[in-house]
This record gives sequence, C-alpha cells and structure tokens, in this order.
Amino acid sequence: MPVEAVEARVERALTQAFLNLEKYLRDLLKKIHKKEGVLVSDSFNITRLDNTLRSLRVEMDALGYREVILQQLAGLEQLHYEILDKAKKMKLPAEFSRESQQAITMLLSGAEAELMAVADQAAEEISQLLRRAILGGGDVADLLTSISEKLGTKRHQAMTLIVTSLQAFNRTLTMRHAEEAGVEWFVYLGPQDSITREWCSHWVGRRGTKEDFEATASRWGHQKQPTPVITWGGGWNCRHEFVPLVGDAVKKYPKGPR
Repeated sequence: MPVEAVEARVERALTQAFLNLEKYLRDLLKKIHKKEGVLVSDSFNITRLDNTLRSLRVEMDALGYREVILQQLAGLEQLHYEILDKAKKMKLPAEFSRESQQAITMLLSGAEAELMAVADQAAEEISQLLRRAILGGGDVADLLTSISEKLGTKRHQAMTLIVTSLQAFNRTLTMRHAEEAGVEWFVYLGPQDSITREWCSHWVGRRGTKEDFEATASRWGHQKQPTPVITWGGGWNCRHEFVPLVGDAVKKYPKGPR
C-alpha cells in the first residue's frame, strides 16, 4: 500500500474522530443551563462540566481517537513490509538488520507518542474553553465557534504529524536498509508542482549519495526545516522519497542538484 493510501485511510479515521468529539461537546452544551444564550454559572452546570472535563481525554479515545493511533501504527507496519518487498526486487536483503529493527521500534513509539500528545493538548485546551465559559458566563454560540476552531487546528496538527511520520518512516528505513546492503546512490522522486519547496525542486529527479543530500541541508530555504534530510526530506509534510539505485539504474538520473 503506497504511503498516500495509508495517509488517506488514517485521515478518514482522524476526521471522523474529531467530528464525533465536536458532536459530543455540542450535545453536552444542549443539556447545560442557559439564560438567553449565555451559560449560567450554577451548581448543576459546574458539576456537570467538572465531571466532563475529568473524563474528556478518555472520552476522546472512545470517540475514535484511539482508532486513529491504531490505524497509524498499522500503516507504518504495512510500510515496513513494502520496503522489504521493494528491496527484494532490487536483490537487496529481504530482512532488516537488528539495528534497523531497533530503529523501527523507536519510530513506532515516537509516532504514537506524538499523536497522544496532540490529544492531550486538545483535551486541555477544550477544557480551558469550557471552564472559562461556565465560570464567566460565556455566550454559547461564541463558545461553539471557539471549540470548532480549536478542534480544526488540532486536527490539522495531528494530520501534519501523521503525514510527516509516515514519510519519515519510509525515507529513513529505505535509505538505512539500502546503505547497509552497500547501496551508494539514491534518486529523489516525487511531485514537481506549484507547492514543491525550493530545496525539493533542486533535487527532484536527481541522484546523490546520503552525504550529497545532507551537504545541501542549509540551502534553498531548507535551513528553516527540520533535519536530517534523509528523515525529513524537504521538511514538514514533504511528499518526496529517496529511492535506492542499483546497477544500470544509476545511469538513468543526472548527478547532483540542478
């Protein structure tokens, strides 16, 4: 399954989880005491919201966020086997080294931790909105708008992490496995369009060694992006990959950046 297909599957789960959460919060606010569209700071409301806030993070998982994390991890596992399948076709080793397996474990743990951190932040920031609104007598319509905007921001943040971690996993393990097998050359492949970063545009369709790519990490705007290049490519949400070159395939691509 291509990286993009995994991204699409996880994104569907993520979108549904946040839609479920927003509906949950809207339904909650329908049951809260109000006067002329303003929340009433009475004992019933404070108790109801206090109980909700205490369980909000757990509720997020039940509403689909845990499924997002499971889909992400499953996608990474699929990429793991796809990398090996591609390696076999190039007559490279059909198994990862012990060090690469350790790297896989670390990457999987990191991907899960990053998504859990976004959920923790979302629960805390939504809790702050609700807490301030109930204690300060906030307008319900304004609160709903703020909640929707906050959830949109957090969903976008989570999706950025998902895309970046999937691509980083693919790039890191592909290059690591190939290098361990003695591969020296890699071609940088992916789209060349209106949103392609300057750094990427200099390398798309060109070949280089790991050292060649890293040597340009501070050029063409890349100094504003995370490094190393072999992990991050052009930066956040980068859509490009390093493809190993063996045999006659090396000659098909020009050497160095344009």
